[in-house]
Amino acid sequence: FSTKLHVCVNGLGLPVEFKLTPGQAADITQAEALLANHDFELVLGDKGFDSKKLISFIKGPGAEAVIP
Repeated sequence: FSTKLHVCVNGLGLPVEFKLTPGQAADITQAEALLANHDFELVLGDKGFDSKKLISFIKGPGAEAVIP
């Protein structure tokens, strides 16, 4: 068995929320849930977070998505 820790951090890199999932869970499956209860102006992510749905979610409140 393996597990994966998905973490949402603030601008200083300090954790503000996390989710624990089975190891095979893709990171993007937890992104909206991690961001939902937080105010943010900018979201950084790697190529694994490049989806139209997530980018629309980020831009909804006027934030910027920085995803290659």
